[in-house]
Amino acid sequence: MKQVPFIEIDGGKVTLCQTVSICRYLAKSVHPDRWLGGATKTDSAKVDMMADGFADLFQLAAHAKYAPDGIKEAMQKNYKDTISVKLEIMQDLLKKSKGDYFVGKSIHWCDVYILGVLQALDEFDDEVFDKFPELQAYYLKMRNLPELKDYIDANWPETKYKA
Repeated sequence: MKQVPFIEIDGGKVTLCQTVSICRYLAKSVHPDRWLGGATKTDSAKVDMMADGFADLFQLAAHAKYAPDGIKEAMQKNYKDTISVKLEIMQDLLKKSKGDYFVGKSIHWCDVYILGVLQALDEFDDEVFDKFPELQAYYLKMRNLPELKDYIDANWPETKYKA
């Protein structure tokens, strides 16, 4: 497909692209004894649903930020008109998960992916989490996971919600 991001696997014999596909592959590869995609088919479907839903939010913001001049204003209006509705849905799903993460009580690959999307939204719109305290708390908790914190602090830009 000749696009980024991509990852070469199997000694360079196979090239995968598409962010979510790469995330799924890595989730199966990083801890082969502990699949990070859900313990059941239902949980796996929920993990995919959450990643796909947040991918839509990323696209919404990316279109608003990077649209060509002729349509940029319309894309920014679409973002402003849509983002709160979408984030309200996501916050409700987080509340209904009955755990600390979007799919229950344990972390899944979608949570790491969602962290990246929330970071992008935070960089693009410094008021994005003002009306969504549960999403803000989730974002800060994820940013401060011991396995991620040092990397994030060293490599991610300062934002309003940086812990």
